[in-house]
Amino acid sequence: MPGEGPWVAHARGWSLLGAPLRPSPEDVRAALSAIRSLSGGRGEGGCRALLLGVTPELATMEWPAGTTLVAVDRSEAMLEAVFPRVGLPEGARAILGEWESLPVETGSVDVVIGDGCLSMLEFPQGARRLGAEVRRALSPGGLFVIRAFAAPEDREEMAAIEQDLRAGAIGSFHALKWRVAMALQASAEAGVVLDDVYTTMDKLRPILAGFAERPSFEPEVVGTIEAYRGSPVKYWFPSVERLRGALSGSLVLERRIEKTYELGDRCPTLVFRRRSGG
Repeated sequence: MPGEGPWVAHARGWSLLGAPLRPSPEDVRAALSAIRSLSGGRGEGGCRALLLGVTPELATMEWPAGTTLVAVDRSEAMLEAVFPRVGLPEGARAILGEWESLPVETGSVDVVIGDGCLSMLEFPQGARRLGAEVRRALSPGGLFVIRAFAAPEDREEMAAIEQDLRAGAIGSFHALKWRVAMALQASAEAGVVLDDVYTTMDKLRPILAGFAERPSFEPEVVGTIEAYRGSPVKYWFPSVERLRGALSGSLVLERRIEKTYELGDRCPTLVFRRRSGG
């Protein structure tokens, strides 16, 4: 898991971030449907849950009665500014920790859940390490439920993105940002440097100015790109199939839940089962 990176800035301006960067109600419903499918009825009678990060939409969703929830994040800024204080399962708490070295006992949780976490980890090494650690933490039959930011199999050209932007065919700044980031990525292994995303987005400002009256392109929203300015941090956007392959040594992909919102085809919820044996 990377260092603070852009997360201090994100913590300060969390309310300005939107879909697809943050989960939509559709994403929350997908996560809940997966949790309720836990074997032995645990999804209906409460479960031991571990949240990677402090995503408010996941922390405060309608968890089954009796659920225990622990959130793990290495950013103090995110813990302090973003983790909600109300609407949580009773006794829920957030702690500092590393995703690749989770501060939980082996086999002690029924579900590990996260939002976009795999894009924060070097591919494929980081994904493999996380997969192994999630498998260690999960009880037999446990689930890993993750919304993935997955690049399309065919890399998009920047010219096509700019054409859509000029035509008003892109509905939100955050969808634009993710399309640009994925287009700049030469390969899943190479990832994309956030400052490169900033530089490219900055060149689009004259076009963006024409949409300033639209809520999803207001100056404050466009200003969230400043979190990427000068940042050497990388994000990685492998395809779903590449992710499945990287995690296959530890986890088995059981279900892929598609979305209908803008760029939802690149944000599926993936439901993995702990690989048995060993």
